[in-house]
Amino acid sequence: MGRNKKYENSHDVIVEVAERLFSQYGYERTTVDDIAKEALLGKASVYKEFQSKDDIWVAVVIRHAQATNVEMSRLATLADTKKTKILPVVADVLMVQLLRIFDHVMQHVHGSQIVAGQGLGTLPPPIPPPNPKTMQKILPYMQEADRIITGLLKKAAENGEIPLSSDCEQLTMFLRRGLAGYLPPHIMHFPKSRELFEAEARQMIDILLTGIKEQGAE
Repeated sequence: MGRNKKYENSHDVIVEVAERLFSQYGYERTTVDDIAKEALLGKASVYKEFQSKDDIWVAVVIRHAQATNVEMSRLATLADTKKTKILPVVADVLMVQLLRIFDHVMQHVHGSQIVAGQGLGTLPPPIPPPNPKTMQKILPYMQEADRIITGLLKKAAENGEIPLSSDCEQLTMFLRRGLAGYLPPHIMHFPKSRELFEAEARQMIDILLTGIKEQGAE
């Protein structure tokens, strides 16, 4: 069986192919055999890199999380360079994260049906249900995103945009809870175009940030 030369190692080949197959056929309908065949690798080579299909899915999610964190970090660094107001940058950073997640979900085979309002019906779930083991693997990347947001809020406090005494870690959690409805699995339950999703999410972010400012003014 020929080796796929596009990537430096089997791990990258498997993740790339798996993401494509998950998107085309769904997580449940894609097998490790399918991934191995499409990647031009033996099944043993796949299991040498990953213990299970769930581990492959985690690798796909982590790759997206890493790319998202890089973009969030870029915006945060740019804010330092421009010496601009920080809260609008917080809004942009949160929006980047939500839109990247939305786009990733909508690339799935069921995404167009969700947007069209057809719902999932009897189709298998488009992504595997979260479990503690999976979440533990993804948690460091979620925490890194939170650190970026918390760092920006601390700078907003130093700028006088929010009270200097603000507990910025707690405010980050407040923002997370307020935006939970725009993340999987909730994103599956309200069909939206990307434009409508972005408009609604942006409005919610503005409401949450206004609440942070007004709470400090009391």
